[in-house]
Amino acid sequence: MVWRGLCRVFLLGLCTSVIYAGGQGNQGTDQQGIDQKWSDLKDKFVNTAQGAADGGLNFLKGMGQSIGVVTADYHYSYVVWNDSNVLVLAGQQRVVPAMGANISEDYDNSALIQPFSTSGKTFFNQQLYLNVVLYADPANTFFAKLTPTTDLNKFLTVASGQFGNLQIMFRQIYPWSPNDNNIYYYRVYFGGSQLKAEYLGVKTDSTDFLGSFFNNSKQEGQLSFTKDGKQYTVTLEILSFNSLQSTANNPTSIRPGPGETRSFVFTAGGKSAGSIPVQPLGIGNVAYNDTTKQYDPAGPMLYTYQLYDGATGPMVSMQGLSIGNFPQPVAGKVRDINPVKCHVWRQSATQEQQISVQNKEQTDPSSIPFDAVESFWVVYKTADYQLMQKIDAGKVADFTVVRPQIKEKEAWLYGVTLQTMDDAQAKKFLDRLASGKIGQGAVYSQVGLVGNKFDLSKLQANSNGKIVDVDPKDAASSGISGFVLFADRFLPTGVDSSADFYYYVQPPQLRIDQLISNMYLDDSFYIKDSSGALVLKPDVMQELTTNLINWVNNYNKDKTKVATDIKNYLALKGNKSLFAAIDPKTNAAAITPQGQHMIDALLTGPISIVNYPLVRKSGVNYYVFGLGSKPDGWPS
Repeated sequence: MVWRGLCRVFLLGLCTSVIYAGGQGNQGTDQQGIDQKWSDLKDKFVNTAQGAADGGLNFLKGMGQSIGVVTADYHYSYVVWNDSNVLVLAGQQRVVPAMGANISEDYDNSALIQPFSTSGKTFFNQQLYLNVVLYADPANTFFAKLTPTTDLNKFLTVASGQFGNLQIMFRQIYPWSPNDNNIYYYRVYFGGSQLKAEYLGVKTDSTDFLGSFFNNSKQEGQLSFTKDGKQYTVTLEILSFNSLQSTANNPTSIRPGPGETRSFVFTAGGKSAGSIPVQPLGIGNVAYNDTTKQYDPAGPMLYTYQLYDGATGPMVSMQGLSIGNFPQPVAGKVRDINPVKCHVWRQSATQEQQISVQNKEQTDPSSIPFDAVESFWVVYKTADYQLMQKIDAGKVADFTVVRPQIKEKEAWLYGVTLQTMDDAQAKKFLDRLASGKIGQGAVYSQVGLVGNKFDLSKLQANSNGKIVDVDPKDAASSGISGFVLFADRFLPTGVDSSADFYYYVQPPQLRIDQLISNMYLDDSFYIKDSSGALVLKPDVMQELTTNLINWVNNYNKDKTKVATDIKNYLALKGNKSLFAAIDPKTNAAAITPQGQHMIDALLTGPISIVNYPLVRKSGVNYYVFGLGSKPDGWPS
């Protein structure tokens, strides 16, 4: 089209001069001479015109190269992202550089881009020069005339002058480097209530997500979203910035997978503010690689969603991606709404013993791991999120918690052992603990669980963390006692939203030596240790340990049987002073008052089978920041 248009003018001038010359030569001749001369002139004209055209074309080609006409290896690839809820018409206008000026011609490529969609590969490998022109029609006044059969190029060429006020971007593209294989990104978005467009430069697609949700309205809002397969709803406090990002190496953490649809749903003041679909891909940053001379992916761009007060109620829109096109977070108004992944392992007595063997630890036979008849729970409560979960011995619980709101300042995750197997009773206790009605001072202790430095070698057994919720005068009391084995404080923001929090709780230690101190065995079962103290023989100690564990576990099931088993054991191995002479009628030794007192004390005394002595250990926590990492020895 370029050469044809310029040559047309040039040849017209040549033809006029030739015809004019021929007309002067025909004067004063006869008809035959006129015909012959005209024939000669005609051949001469054709030859002359052809030569002039060829010469003119070669001249113009050379001139074109000097004034901006480029070869086929100068091309430009770009994509238009429509992150608004209106139709966007993207047009590509051909540009002809001529004699130092750029002449815009017809549109030769165009695409009607649906809301929250892209132009795809429509504008890849386009020959330069060209103009990128974007139109948006919020009222749908002009675009409503379009049908699936509308020739968009003709529509833009003929009618674009009628809706010039709808133009939101006009950008001239000049050649700067041959064989440019980069893709240049353009984006349409709502800047508040106004449609805008931005040029982002070289970018790439990304399956990762990084978002900030800004509540710029005069009332609190709510955001519902899905992350890692679980639905969450959080509060967006007034003028707060709430950050959310996808889990590393998980393309469907926040973005939908094949065949899925997901959206961010917003409400404010009990009214819907709208929803914005989450696309499978977003726009990602790039970084130039000096070695390969190419751009490498460099993580997702930050998408900002703004909740604001519209003319008819609360509304929401996506802001720009370029610096200056989105609001910046304000100190003290930032909250991390990424659910925090937590893992709690309640070790069983068997697991604790196996770990000791693997680590070649020296064990104390007077104190052994014991699965007590009690329940263990984790509890967490904020205005947006509540968790209450029981964990059986030997099991791992995997769950998430949502950080507190900014005005809440903090929230606590508790790991609690309760002296009950009644779930309803346990939940009553836990609800009171999470609500702050009980447990004051159970965490802020001299042990230093909150911020205080301490020397572990000087740590002594204590009753910190014990909560007694037994008050006959208080109808709301749960009537049970519990022990806080670990407590972790969560703030509105954290160090790293991708970190996993691991906690483990060891089983309590049953003090066998204290139970045995209530028993008086025959002198033949004792020996002296290296210090000269009397101790039970190892085989007797092992046998008695097994019996005591069975008696503790079975007492509430059959008290009479346990009492009889104890009496029979003492009859065999107890000190003879505990029994009178054998009764010939029953062939059994009658127990003495001293022996009965010992049995009663062993069954129900202050340190007994009913009130068995336990030493509980505080829980241990790990913060793991490495992708996929777990503490050593963690169950698979």
